[in-house]
Amino acid sequence: MTNIQPEFPLVWDSTLRGAYVSCPMKFFWEFMRKLGPNVTSVHLHFGAAIAAGLEVSRYRFYADNYSQEDAVAAGLVTLMQEWGDYEDNHDLKSFANCVAAYTAYCDEYPFGSDHIQPYFKDDGTPAVEFSFAIPIPEVLHPVTGEPLIYAGRFDMLGVYNSQLFIVDEKTTGQLGNSWLRNWDLRAQFTGYCWAAQEYGLPVAGAVVRGIAPRKNGSVDFAQAITYRPEHLISTWRQQLGRDLQRAVQNFKDGYWDVNFDSTCASYGGCQYKMLCESPEPEAWIPGYFKERTWNLLLKDPLVENLEPKDGILL
Repeated sequence: MTNIQPEFPLVWDSTLRGAYVSCPMKFFWEFMRKLGPNVTSVHLHFGAAIAAGLEVSRYRFYADNYSQEDAVAAGLVTLMQEWGDYEDNHDLKSFANCVAAYTAYCDEYPFGSDHIQPYFKDDGTPAVEFSFAIPIPEVLHPVTGEPLIYAGRFDMLGVYNSQLFIVDEKTTGQLGNSWLRNWDLRAQFTGYCWAAQEYGLPVAGAVVRGIAPRKNGSVDFAQAITYRPEHLISTWRQQLGRDLQRAVQNFKDGYWDVNFDSTCASYGGCQYKMLCESPEPEAWIPGYFKERTWNLLLKDPLVENLEPKDGILL
């Protein structure tokens, strides 16, 4: 346990909440001490580049009346800019496979004939990117007394079978029945549906589109359609408040509970495991971690030396 007590985050999203419920100590290291590995996650970078390209190409097609070909080309330029000079050393999630996955997606779901079309906002623009920030009035910041804020962003608000749906793309290494079932109770999408409804949009559920690049340059796709009935959204919202209240109490107590179970070994092992094993965790930090900031309004939210965007910065 460390004696350092950093600032408590005002703005929360599904990633912070997920980290906290899996292990409060992991949440402390990752989002309060803001410690990340010394290398950028290729998975986040790969997905962020595709998301950036799709957002631009959709906007060009639906708002600016570009042809499919010209819209895809515009999005590709944005993808390349988003990729930047990131070191291409991953055999699967390489720059070449990122381009292949993006262009294959546009071929798989052509904008003009896609069975999911974007919702058009009152100003006539397509909701090809949706951001939100909503106060949680019953949970107050332990220092400032302001209500905590739940925020997030998703790829598109779409219309499917005359109903509104959250639309979000996920890059993955494997598709199948387990992938399709993975989203039925996923808090991330329940929260998105709740947020959209708070804005007066009667969202029925979420469409999750999986993008699985292969080493040979081919790409596989899958689509999961998952619904969020009113009782499930209500239960999620109640649980969110309880989770945030527990986090506030941890901060006040100066003590962050430790999972000491499956979280320590899941997905190849917790990156903060060495800190929990050490009697002096702070001594390990300079050689293995660097400070990073999670900004949930960005497509690649793990960045360094970040300036606030729209006044929201964790």
